[in-house]
Amino acid sequence: MGLINWLTGIKPIKQEDGTWFYQLWSSNTNFNKGQRLQLVLENPAALFLFVLLSDLYSMGEYKLYRKSDEEPIEEHPILDFLKNPNPMQTEEQFAWDYMFWRKLGCANLYLDSQVLKGDASIGYWLVPDHINWPTWFDRNKKTLFVSQSAVRELMEKELEYKTESQNFKFKYKNLKQFFDVSNGINGWFTSPSRVDALYKIIKNSDNALNSKNINSNFASKFLVAGKHDPQNINTLPMGEGEKNDIETKMLGGRNVHAMKSMVDIKRFIEKADILEHLDKAWLDDAMKIGQMLKIPQDVIGNLTKGSTYENQEMARAAIVSYALEPDAQDFCKGILDYFKVKDMVLKYSFDHLPFVQAFEKSRSEVKMNLAKAFKDMVDAGADQQQSADFLGIEIDTFGPRNESGSGTGETKMKKVV
Repeated sequence: MGLINWLTGIKPIKQEDGTWFYQLWSSNTNFNKGQRLQLVLENPAALFLFVLLSDLYSMGEYKLYRKSDEEPIEEHPILDFLKNPNPMQTEEQFAWDYMFWRKLGCANLYLDSQVLKGDASIGYWLVPDHINWPTWFDRNKKTLFVSQSAVRELMEKELEYKTESQNFKFKYKNLKQFFDVSNGINGWFTSPSRVDALYKIIKNSDNALNSKNINSNFASKFLVAGKHDPQNINTLPMGEGEKNDIETKMLGGRNVHAMKSMVDIKRFIEKADILEHLDKAWLDDAMKIGQMLKIPQDVIGNLTKGSTYENQEMARAAIVSYALEPDAQDFCKGILDYFKVKDMVLKYSFDHLPFVQAFEKSRSEVKMNLAKAFKDMVDAGADQQQSADFLGIEIDTFGPRNESGSGTGETKMKKVV
């Protein structure tokens, strides 16, 4: 039993009544055969949100800038690599995988070399459960690597990526990891996952869906019983022939059936509205999961309850702003650091998408309203600097007042905060 438990990651836990409970869940995806992927893939509420985030993220586009220039450059080896990351995936699929694995806990990127070779470079996102981490990593997961020799030793340590058809060995220096929650909590090579905290919610959602499935099946079934008085010897229990006769008549196409004696008919499920409550429970679970993934609750409502097109577009823009852009920034900085690309800034932009432009339109309207409020306050005699501070507007320079009391066209706004 001990060997089987070690191989499968199953943990036996003795309960108070003396029986054993086998725990199939592990929060450490990298070192054990965790259940995070299976848990998400098999639950509609969780999978809907993970796919939503990955779909939206894959719509972005990379832009590369020199630190001294505001205009993006069109050609560079890092852009060539991101457009053609490996023989099996497009740029969009590669980006999709990054967001999915990261939200699941950790995105593990294998890179064939630390030397950037443009579209000849190869990168794959690895399925965490296929990575074999030697015990050295477990022993040193909290070690402080404070010397260059210790770092070099770490980089030369060997890992194995094992699938049904391949045992692929590589060194740790060929792995770039992007964690959803800081790797400073559990260890440098793994991290907790938001899915760990969502485990019970997702399982409750599964139970609700199973309950609906069973109840909807029972809703079409009936109990039919003949009248029998056990105290009356003249009435006999329903025989097999009588049962078959009743079932045949119940399922027959005739509107009128002659019966020897009346029968009672009862539905298995008397209150069919329970199915509607189970649907609402599924949506409530989706909102709880979404909040953990940094998706605002009203955003999920706008995407699932048939809201207006404008509200749905604003909801998608909010997801980009709150849930995707921070992770995009982390990847862009991390990939430049890995390849030691200097004096460049890589950005993953969503500005070209229609729903982000709608969001920008709303921001522009806010700025115009602030500008009008500033002008009205200054026209009424208020101090320009005090008016700007009150409205939260940063102004670079002030022009002289005109006869009406307002500033001239020399007043320049820098940004709205």
